[in-house]
This record gives sequence, C-alpha cells and structure tokens, in this order.
Amino acid sequence: MHRLEWIVIKIHSVSTHWSENHRQSYIRHAIREYQIHKSLHHPNVTALLDVFEINESSFATVLEYCEEGSLEEYTQSRDENRLPEKEAKLIITMLVAGLKYLNDRKLPVM
Repeated sequence: MHRLEWIVIKIHSVSTHWSENHRQSYIRHAIREYQIHKSLHHPNVTALLDVFEINESSFATVLEYCEEGSLEEYTQSRDENRLPEKEAKLIITMLVAGLKYLNDRKLPVM
C-alpha cells in the first residue's frame, strides 16, 4: 500500500543568457548543495527528498512539506508581526539547535 504525503517542489532556472562558465559554476554549486542537504537529518532542518532535471535550463528540488508553513509566514500572520516572548524563545531555541547541528557535523555546513 502506498502512503500519500505532501511535498514542496522548488523550481530552479539556469538563465540562457549566462556564459557557459557561469552556467557550469551554478550547476556545480547546485549539485554540491544537493549532496550536502541530502545528508542532513535533523528535526529543525527541512529535509531534501530528491532532485530532478526538468529540461536543459531548469531542475527541481523536492523538499519536505512543513505543515506549519514558513517562519516568515508564521511571524507575519501574528498581530503587528509580534510574537509573545514564550513563542519567540521557542523559535530561537529551534533555530539555534538547527544551526548547532549544521556546525557540529564532521564537515560543518557553516
């Protein structure tokens, strides 16, 4: 039996106006970013599930769907963009935990 789940697909476009050197550099960077992101497993880091080519000038990354939405959406939905101190502390704690994970890896991401 197959399990259905929500995902996010982000489309990346490689400009046809870029020089071949710039285009290859962008592709190398994107591949490296994919390899790093695919190896990350932490509750406070959105999971990268897959990547695929759409055509010669674009590709897509498939990401975990965050039901709560983005942090930006959450904070903007609040009255006057303000968070109660308790919520702000929780968000900061989660952000710091994710950043610590990225920094503590054998090959730190940041």
